[in-house]
Amino acid sequence: MQHYGDTWNFFERKEQLFIENWRDENEIVPTLRVVLSSNLDFISAALNGWKFPASYLGYCDIKHMTLQTFIGTMEKVNLCIGVQEKTKNTKMHQILAWSNDHLKTEQSYVRSPYCTVIVSEEDSMCDCCLKYDTKTKFNIRYSKKEKLPCISEENMVTVDEHLHSDILNLYKAESNSMNEWQQMFFEEQCANAQKHQNARRYHPDVVRWAIEMYARSPSAYHMLRRTGVLTLPSAGVLRQYRNFGSGNPGICEGALEQLKNNSDTIHAYLTVDEMKGNTVIFSYDLSFNGLFVTVRDNLVYRDGRIIGFVDYGDRYSSNEIATHICMFYLRSFDRKISTPLSWWPTTNTAAFQLTSLYWEAVMVCNLYNVQIHAVVADGASTNRKFFSMIHGSMSNPNYLNYTAPHPTNLHEPIFICSDTSHLLKTARNSLYSSKSAGTKYLCKSGKDILWTHIRELYKKNMDQPLHTPNKITRTHIELDSYSKMRVYLAKEVLSHEVGKSLEYEVPNSEGTAEFVLLFDKWFKIMTETDIKSTTDERLSWLQDHFMKYLDDWRREVEQKHKGEEKRLMARPTLHGLMFTTKNMVKLVIRLLNGGMESVSFRVLTQDVLEAAFGSLVTSVITFINIIHQ
Repeated sequence: MQHYGDTWNFFERKEQLFIENWRDENEIVPTLRVVLSSNLDFISAALNGWKFPASYLGYCDIKHMTLQTFIGTMEKVNLCIGVQEKTKNTKMHQILAWSNDHLKTEQSYVRSPYCTVIVSEEDSMCDCCLKYDTKTKFNIRYSKKEKLPCISEENMVTVDEHLHSDILNLYKAESNSMNEWQQMFFEEQCANAQKHQNARRYHPDVVRWAIEMYARSPSAYHMLRRTGVLTLPSAGVLRQYRNFGSGNPGICEGALEQLKNNSDTIHAYLTVDEMKGNTVIFSYDLSFNGLFVTVRDNLVYRDGRIIGFVDYGDRYSSNEIATHICMFYLRSFDRKISTPLSWWPTTNTAAFQLTSLYWEAVMVCNLYNVQIHAVVADGASTNRKFFSMIHGSMSNPNYLNYTAPHPTNLHEPIFICSDTSHLLKTARNSLYSSKSAGTKYLCKSGKDILWTHIRELYKKNMDQPLHTPNKITRTHIELDSYSKMRVYLAKEVLSHEVGKSLEYEVPNSEGTAEFVLLFDKWFKIMTETDIKSTTDERLSWLQDHFMKYLDDWRREVEQKHKGEEKRLMARPTLHGLMFTTKNMVKLVIRLLNGGMESVSFRVLTQDVLEAAFGSLVTSVITFINIIHQ
């Protein structure tokens, strides 16, 4: 056993590290006990013998702390005083101590069912107990009073100030922590939970969310329904929405029917991508009761027509068997519209074909009162050429004003954006290539940005298994063609934990640490935040710090180290980061000035399109050697 000061003890038992704080020699149990695994993952935590979720301690930050800082943080933890009134749902928390060889109760607390036990230094009661206490006082105050008589609207009465204040407090306690969508979802769950399963009705946003979740993991979706955690539509109901569409390539009739029902202007964006698969090209036909006969693998005969060849409608068709599906997906910024707009069987769609399909999609949207503000695609070479074509300048593009003209509204051009997850992966790949024998050797302002520093950090983690403040593993270090496509691996490398660990543990890694911390903050803004004001400091950071960092780096290489491209990250990635960040900031400002209350960067993503592709894959039936008799 080891000691720190007069009150802290450390000891190891069965490969677990115990940290205990004894503030009083007469205590039966320690004031604070934290149990950690060998790699510093929290196993359990208790305050005065009352266990609580270890996540309340903010573990990600603690991993970066020194022992002295960790102890200082733990000493600031206070015990929640609990609620004042005891009910049938509350729990008693007694703190026992020795007194003259006898046990006595030092203190007793009444806790709400969901008490978090610990509070910050400036608070005395946790939020759960505060809400529960407010409700209890309301129930006690008005439970014995006579019920208010039924009063018509013509003869309204004024309630007293106490009732008015309690109603406001109850409403604020429940609604302040939820956004508009969460409140709608909560109301839907309450309403449908009381109804028979055949009488339930679901909001369109709930159906869209359920489809996206089912596409990602059908088993998890079924578990949520089976266990009763959430009241959600059945898989059969989702199939009715998901498979609604025409079996013919081109503009989806179901999408047009959905747009016809909207009278107001819809502010939306388009995203495009391709997916490879042998049977995906005719998966839409599976929702119809037509006659299917397999002619050969990948070809289907239906209603006198062979389906499965490359087909761009009136533009171009071929006898070549299609291997991919190209889809344009339409999504509004308020998430009310989220639907595949068009799809085409193809092999590899050329940039000029994408351009033609894109302009058709924009014009169709314009006919149905849909204002397209942006187009999103990943950074593949075909998509980069497609961006250059719609921008109008392939030889000398202006990446600081990288937009496409709107055919009917020249004052509001369409912003061109790359998928942020793809950009994060390519930024990590540039860092991965930066090493002695690599294709890159990144350097900015005299500071090296090297993958070698990440590898050194991994080695330190291996040498110190009890001190691993980051998630770097061998999978993060030894990348292959598969792991390079995993977004979560890139996110965990370019993370706040890794950046701080580099600063403190790896010598001469200031440049790499700055690079990692920069992209960590950029990706968090792009995926986790809502912007409600054009003066938001995050918009200023993107323009004045992130964009300046990239532009200064580019100018440094072009002016001081001309021809030394190894010092700079890959040009396609650099250009994608610059015009995507610039355009997203401009887009948010435009939408906020146009009347939207808030705009989220995370809406501009290809995740919805990937979810649609996943939905197709789960619904595909492979027809091989089937003969209709």
